[in-house]
This record gives sequence, C-alpha cells and structure tokens, in this order.
Amino acid sequence: MQPLDEVLEGGLDSPAKTIKILATYLLDDHIELEHEESIIDRIHEIFSELVVVSGFYGEDEWQQDVKTAAGWAISVNEAARCLLDYRRTGQFFRGFHKAILEAKRRFPDDTIEVLYVGCGPYAPFFTLIAPMFSPNEVQFSLIEINKDSLKIAKSLTKQMRLNNYLRDSFQADATHYQVPYPQPVSRFFH
Repeated sequence: MQPLDEVLEGGLDSPAKTIKILATYLLDDHIELEHEESIIDRIHEIFSELVVVSGFYGEDEWQQDVKTAAGWAISVNEAARCLLDYRRTGQFFRGFHKAILEAKRRFPDDTIEVLYVGCGPYAPFFTLIAPMFSPNEVQFSLIEINKDSLKIAKSLTKQMRLNNYLRDSFQADATHYQVPYPQPVSRFFH
C-alpha cells in the first residue's frame, strides 16, 4: 500500500482510489489521533471538491435546517461537517466495517443489505466502506430526509463510480418510512 504521507499530500490518479486507500488506513484500531484527523481532513477535502460542499460554505439553502413533521433535520452544511467529528467518524467507520465482515461470516452466500438512514451529503459509511467489498458482497440503500443532502450524496456516488453498490435511495423521514422490500426478520434471528 502507498505510504500515508504520499496519499495525504498528492493522492492517486483518481479521488475514489485515494479515498479507498485513506479509508483502509482508518481501519487500524490503534491509529494515532493525529493520523486519524489528517486522513479524515483529506477525505473531507476530496468530498468537498467533488460535490462543492465543505460544511463551511455553499448554497445559502444548504445552511438552513429543514423543518419536518417530527422536528428539525440539520442542514446540508452541518451534515457535511459531521464527518469532521474525528473520533466519532473513525469509531463508527471501524465498527461498521466489522459489522459487515461479521454479517458476511454469518451469511457467506448472501449479499449483505445495508439500510443507511441519515446519510447526509457525503454518506461516509457508504462511500468509504463500499469500495472495500464487491457489489455482490454488499448493497446499500440510503434514506435521507433532506432532499439536497440526498441529491449531493447521489452525485458523489456517481462521481466515485459506486452506483453498482447503491440498491436504492429514498428522500423520506425514516421515522415514518416503510421500506418497499423488507427482509424477513426471522431470517436474521436464529
């Protein structure tokens, strides 16, 4: 694997390849906080260049929280900034990756279906994890209440060439949404 310093400074010939290598470095359970922050900062920089959202600027409407029937949903910019909660991002990322590996171990012949609720504009637990598997191993469906966040996440998905991993996407309030193709619950609890 390419040395971390080289990837942080220049990356590879494509943003998707650079992000995949950076995400691989994030899998280290013993990563130093300084390295974790540098990696996540670089991922944030790449994402913000690809979809023109940084969490700090952008369209005026991206700075407004969204009123919903159940309360308020955070703005596109605030959702993008969530990536910069370094420890949260790193811990969730590592845990989510381990959960997929465990599901693959338990169901080796099945495609793992992930329903990602509240993905925000960067959908980091999709865009960072999907490239570590094949589309036959894992499929994602996204639910996002903020239509602009979902539109940006789908654009990022396309630019990173991850469409083969995206089963579906829904602009909806997840507290009220019924997924049209539910898995039988009994299959997962034996």
